[in-house]
Amino acid sequence: MSNWMDLLERAKSTDPQPFAVYLQGLRSQWSLDERAEASARVLQALRARQAPMNLSEAAALYQAFGWDDAGCGLAPGELRELAEHAWQDWLQLPAQTDLLAQQMEARGGRWTSHDDAASRLQQLREPRSHLRNLMSALPLRVPRQAAALMDVLGCQEDRPLPPGIDAGQARFWAGASDVTRLTAAQLSLLRALLASVALTLMAFIALATTQIANTLLPYQSEEQRRAIVLGTAALAPLLGTLLAIGLRHLFVWQSAPEDPSVPPSRLRWLALPVACAAIAVVGTAVYLWVPSPSLWLAPLCWLLAWTVLATAWIRYQLRRGKPVRMELPVSFLMMLSVLSVLPALLGALLLWSMDLSGHRQRLRRS
Repeated sequence: MSNWMDLLERAKSTDPQPFAVYLQGLRSQWSLDERAEASARVLQALRARQAPMNLSEAAALYQAFGWDDAGCGLAPGELRELAEHAWQDWLQLPAQTDLLAQQMEARGGRWTSHDDAASRLQQLREPRSHLRNLMSALPLRVPRQAAALMDVLGCQEDRPLPPGIDAGQARFWAGASDVTRLTAAQLSLLRALLASVALTLMAFIALATTQIANTLLPYQSEEQRRAIVLGTAALAPLLGTLLAIGLRHLFVWQSAPEDPSVPPSRLRWLALPVACAAIAVVGTAVYLWVPSPSLWLAPLCWLLAWTVLATAWIRYQLRRGKPVRMELPVSFLMMLSVLSVLPALLGALLLWSMDLSGHRQRLRRS
């Protein structure tokens, strides 16, 4: 019988109201046997993910066939899951790309246009080499959009992938959007390498056309100034990226759940005192033996000290049974950084107001 096939085609392309009217017409034409056969065929197509449709069409279909979890022998929640899968497959249709872009924006894929949604969907479907994937993921918005698309389509590691989605592509984009994965670290290093090349080129042009190096480094020779400027431009993005990757993995390592029945790792327990001792030793050694370290020693020690403090806070929260996400220690670190600067700013404003008040009093006396 072709009626059930026509029904699925209409469910894929018809607005909800005309589809409900169409279903009512079919119900009046079907005999009991025809209705039972159509019900079995449609249910089979839904289970095989060969019946894309909107949630409204799925609800009308369920009502027309009188389906519920108990009435048609399905597992609890299976009808809802089948409707969600049908809706996710329906969003992959070319006619629904605009709606797919809206859903991606709602899931965190910022500024997703029609072309962006179509491009991300094509990237998930088409097998590509790892290098090509890395190059296409260089813009920061691309991994976020891919993660939003995978969330909309229900691409999860512990569940079967939707039809048409390549497993290798799904694995790559899941890793590219997770800062704790190796793929995300590779992306960060590749971006840092490109930034190093661009900054080195800009520094070389600045050295050749301006006197900014003489102004910033007046006491060094020409060769030293060139080496410092070019070396900083080339190494700063790479070293900063490596530091950021290290901090991410430190947070993940320290916030990993522990089994109470297993003895704690000595390395995790000794990480904090060893880090504190290393900061103290390195800071003292640099202060004693490195000439003029004040320009960079203070910011470095400040960063390391707050990192150790945030790590200690993670461990303390874990011992109290409160798991910590990575965003929380970063926010905590920024909050403490602001609080450490705030007293200096308040002190400066207080001294400024006292100076202004004293100056006004002297003007009145004169």
